Amino acid sequence: MPEAARPHDFDSFWDFALRTWASAPGRERLLHWQDRHDVDVILALFALWYPGGVHTHDWEALMQATASWRARTTSRVRALRRRLKPNGPDERQRQALYDAVKGLEIACERTAAMRLCQHARTLGNPAAPPDLTRRLRLLFPALPVAEIRDGIPELTQAGCT
Repeated sequence: MPEAARPHDFDSFWDFALRTWASAPGRERLLHWQDRHDVDVILALFALWYPGGVHTHDWEALMQATASWRARTTSRVRALRRRLKPNGPDERQRQALYDAVKGLEIACERTAAMRLCQHARTLGNPAAPPDLTRRLRLLFPALPVAEIRDGIPELTQAGCT
């Protein structure tokens, strides 16, 4: 977890998310989790970043809020982007449309991040130390324990660089 993380601070969280995504190993791990285990990447990044302790019922409320947003917006835009992926040399117009939809997908993710930070204002005890393994197991029960164990150091180090 980044040393400068401050609860509820969107800029701090978004910087962590961007740094983690910019790291090839971090991005690959997150995409693997998303594609193989249906992990909500923004929620996973938030769980790794949030510097305080959070009660189980608060995580459950965050899961519901993010699932609703993801179903209504991000997942639909992502599915469209994947259908538009250019696959031929004469696909300039399709590439432009793909890039525009990719920008919209990032805007959806950024909005999801803002919503998480807004919800974080009501979370548990910011002074309590986080248990990242417990968080990820609670949020993503289909994610294998070995994936969590191997992923936590990789993702938190990527976000701190």
